[in-house]
Amino acid sequence: MLGLEAFESKTSVALAGTNPSVTSTRIDSSNNLLLNGRPFLLIQGEGLDYNSWQQSGYIEATADAKIVQAQAAGLNCIWANWNQTSFCAPPYTNMYQDLIFWQKFGIYWHGHAHKGVVVCNPVLGDPTSLNQMVTNINAFKGRSNLMLWAILGEADLTDTHSAPDPVTYYRHYVAAAELIRQSDPGHPVVSSDVVRSGPVHNWGGHFPSDNPHDYYWDELVNSQGVQIPLVEMVLNSGPMAWYPLSKLYEYLDLMNRRVLANPSGLGWIPSISTTPLPELFGGPGRIPTFGEIYRWFMLQVAFNCRAFSVLWGPNQRTSYPNTGDAGLPPGYLDVWNRTWQAVGNIKSLESVILAPGNWIQIPTTPGFVPFDFGSNRPFKGIYAAKKSVSGATYVIAINSEEDAASYNELAVRGAKLDLGRAIRSATRLFNREGAGPSANPPVSFSGSAIAQDFAPMQVHVYKVFEI
Repeated sequence: MLGLEAFESKTSVALAGTNPSVTSTRIDSSNNLLLNGRPFLLIQGEGLDYNSWQQSGYIEATADAKIVQAQAAGLNCIWANWNQTSFCAPPYTNMYQDLIFWQKFGIYWHGHAHKGVVVCNPVLGDPTSLNQMVTNINAFKGRSNLMLWAILGEADLTDTHSAPDPVTYYRHYVAAAELIRQSDPGHPVVSSDVVRSGPVHNWGGHFPSDNPHDYYWDELVNSQGVQIPLVEMVLNSGPMAWYPLSKLYEYLDLMNRRVLANPSGLGWIPSISTTPLPELFGGPGRIPTFGEIYRWFMLQVAFNCRAFSVLWGPNQRTSYPNTGDAGLPPGYLDVWNRTWQAVGNIKSLESVILAPGNWIQIPTTPGFVPFDFGSNRPFKGIYAAKKSVSGATYVIAINSEEDAASYNELAVRGAKLDLGRAIRSATRLFNREGAGPSANPPVSFSGSAIAQDFAPMQVHVYKVFEI
């Protein structure tokens, strides 16, 4: 794990063969993924496999450069199908792409149970489909780079093709998860995008914090079913930042309430799959700023997520040319770079994220108020949470303040974060203090409270020593 003294440094790229082969994966009482018995911060990518890069017009060398950039920020696993790469450049001719990524980069694989030697019928309750899934598992479970199994791509309780009703669906889904674990005890973590932000979020007109939705969630996500839900969220959906943030908050709140209510562990890992930009099947999407992207990811950390995923949608295109970077709309490359810059800061917090204990919300001024769907009340105030690790207290503070009429993001002057104990020293991480136009003033604190200004959507991360 990266030492905390190296917050400003970049994570080094793993050389081929330097990462340990997978012998076992499981989940500990701190909701961490354990790789060979040691906590592991999963940072996975989807849409980053060679077939995705090639179909979008990239050559192998350019795709490799993208992977190296993402890996420097923390990428350590790719979710994709079991198939042979069509680049086929020696010495990897006709080799399965998961093995190429393992030999080139030391990157682990999150493999589909339903697409491999055979492609299964998506109806999970069908015996033929389940038998086909076992065939795929037996074919690939001995891979030294295999970390996770996936069931389908997204669980959708409203998919009447797979089941006539939600109860039947989740029963089939959990039964498929149990079958995978029985077929491959060496890889007990079964992972999938378990809930989409659309149909299930609005199922029956309920939001995730309401009891009916909670009921379906707990039937799908549990120690016997899906263990890494990776809820799929599109970061730039809607015309303004508040819209996707409101959905993200609802799911984070749902998961975090379970974290705090179960201090001995959940048996599953709170997690989100982020799509910074969706597939290019139509016009170009809204271009989120770095501030919006960074706030999005750091809110996940502050709500005790311990696994992260990036789905790069622009590697699927029908409305723009498949000519690599040249075929992307303006601003899309900026979003790619901003995403991995934000993920790199998460990677730098690895030892804090994986340490025992949870992030706990602390009082702030102005106080945090979440978006209210019933009245369309905007987000208000600063959300802040702290976690104590090795004698230090780390604080993540996130500005959510919005204008009540326009929903525009607003700055907050003189915000206060109350840690509850007198502060001896405080340093803001990922930040340069001192003189000069790009520097920020030293952290101001008095008693138990930090007092600082926040730009719109700004995130502050502090390392504090208390008296």
